[in-house]
Amino acid sequence: MHISTEQIGRILESHFNKIERASANKPPAPGLKSDQATFSAKAEEIDLAMRVIARLPDVRADRVAELRSQIAKGTFRISSDTIAEKILAEARLTKLLGS
Repeated sequence: MHISTEQIGRILESHFNKIERASANKPPAPGLKSDQATFSAKAEEIDLAMRVIARLPDVRADRVAELRSQIAKGTFRISSDTIAEKILAEARLTKLLGS
């Protein structure tokens, strides 16, 4: 199973949006103060990065066109080491995510 960074970004953004909407609709009980949270600059950077990643396209059309051209011309080459590295990275990610 492959989970792209865009999918992770969309899931996180959706989750945070649901939390924000739910908390925005609940006024604090009379006499009680509402909860507040502050986030570190690092957390805000991560949030921004995740939002940017979520907006990236799934397919890089320019790269796909370039690869198609190379394949058509017979000039496309990829090393077995690169393939092995990708397979191992995918296996580590799958193990890490427990899927």
